Amino acid sequence: RMCTFAVQPDGSVAPLTDDARAQLERRIDAMAKDALRTLCLAVRFAPAGEAARDFTDDDEPALAVLAVVGIRDPLRPEVPDAVRRCIKAGVTVRMVTGDNVTTAVNIAKNCYIYDEAAGHVCMEGPQFRELSDGEKEEVAPRLRVLARSSPTDKLELVKTLQRLGEVVAVTGDGVNDGPALKKADVGFSMGLSGTEVAKEASAIVLLDDNFVSIVNAIKWGRNVFDSIRKFLQFQLTVNFAAIFFMFVAILADPEGDAESAPLQPVQLLWINLIMDSFAAVALATEPPDDALLDQRPYDRNEPLITPFMWRKMIAQIVMQTATFLTVMWAGEPWFDSAQPTDGRDAHGTFSRAHHTVMFCVFVCTQLVNQFNSRKIRQEVNIFSHLSRHMLFVFVWTFAAVVQVLMTQFGGDFVFVQPLTLAQWGLVLALSALPLLWGLAVNLLPASYANSPTFWQRGGDAVVAGDGDDGDASGGVDGGAAAATTDGGGDGDGETEGKEDDSVAVAVSARGPKAVPRTPMEVYQMRREPSGNVAADRWGAATWFVRNQVNVVSAFGATVASATSTSRRDDRVRAR
Repeated sequence: RMCTFAVQPDGSVAPLTDDARAQLERRIDAMAKDALRTLCLAVRFAPAGEAARDFTDDDEPALAVLAVVGIRDPLRPEVPDAVRRCIKAGVTVRMVTGDNVTTAVNIAKNCYIYDEAAGHVCMEGPQFRELSDGEKEEVAPRLRVLARSSPTDKLELVKTLQRLGEVVAVTGDGVNDGPALKKADVGFSMGLSGTEVAKEASAIVLLDDNFVSIVNAIKWGRNVFDSIRKFLQFQLTVNFAAIFFMFVAILADPEGDAESAPLQPVQLLWINLIMDSFAAVALATEPPDDALLDQRPYDRNEPLITPFMWRKMIAQIVMQTATFLTVMWAGEPWFDSAQPTDGRDAHGTFSRAHHTVMFCVFVCTQLVNQFNSRKIRQEVNIFSHLSRHMLFVFVWTFAAVVQVLMTQFGGDFVFVQPLTLAQWGLVLALSALPLLWGLAVNLLPASYANSPTFWQRGGDAVVAGDGDDGDASGGVDGGAAAATTDGGGDGDGETEGKEDDSVAVAVSARGPKAVPRTPMEVYQMRREPSGNVAADRWGAATWFVRNQVNVVSAFGATVASATSTSRRDDRVRAR
């Protein structure tokens, strides 16, 4: 449009006729349809005798066209497949570019972004800019290509999508992309070609400037969030099963003897080690799988615990508590543990042999339940991809071996006595119940397993999730609880947690019971006995429940607060 002359093949200059202009425009359109970026090369001749000077916008262009060239910027071979994987993962990809409409549409078609048959829309930036907010919200869901756009148009598109409730990620490399990168929920800047302004405004820096890295970021983010859910599912199941087991056992003791509690202090410490440190390493380090991209995307208000997870945890808690209480009260004839092997082991309601049985059944049940906790969706095969997660296999095997060694050789320190092969066989048989119970839950119809209530049928719950980073810590009744979660675009995620049950080793002035063995003894060391056995028993039970609930609450607060510093940590890690 700025050219009024044309340089002829012989070097002469002639006015640019309408036919010649139309021919050039047809050539430009043909190049654009072939996904070429077109450039017009033109020159301006200064009048003879005029001094050299810079031309301004006020001067008439009077350019003479030399040629029209097309530049091809080929797609990377892996980009079309990466876009298809994003679409398969439920992520809508939109292209915002400065190219003309024809070029942009053809590029978008080549990488599966734009499909006319699906009702997709292509617009130019000035057109989109002139729409009202209502019209923008109406066209945005179908908009796939925004051509001839400015950075302001990109920012406006981000705001429009966020008003519609979408979680928006934006890529950019220039200074003008800063506002859109900052406004987006997740900003991706280019590590090789991006400016420092863009990198500072973004949440994640792509070191290789490759779209495939965005797909990897989605996969790792979902994997980290799933790892948090797996650990939380296992942690809540173990804690509440222990709470109900100990609570009922202490209240049901007819003599109110603290030594008759089913689990002793050293045993509780080992159980807590399995629940926290070992479980964190085993469940939070599973590498991501491409199957994560088959899940539905996360809702902005996605709950940390899905309806299916609630049903799975409640089913396991009920089954495990019933199993433990049955073994405690009716299991002595089964295990032949009614009489102690040595009179010195006899104390309280149960023999040392039966204490050992209860301890082994509880620990082995939790070890078996770790396999159930590997899955947070309705999957029948809980052992799938186990060969890819050798760290889980190693940690689980280590905990199982230590449990056997502790039982057979722990003696007075752990308050156990060796079990026979027959007793071990029955322990393992009872410990396998979580697998059968979990299989039954997984075989429930999806409408019952995932609906908000058993009597109200609904659609499947959204079960995927994003990984956020953070760290937090909190005190628990004189002890301590802490957890950290790392994850994000660089593909690294782990969850670690540790807690102290506040069972202090102290010297008591009340005789031979120098070291507290049960929650009731700890409770009595904290306050003077009332002389009423029932009141003391109730006080010990409520203290134990309150202490365990505080542990669970602190862990939940830790996970909730672990979303506060994700962008800062992701940016540092990606760099």
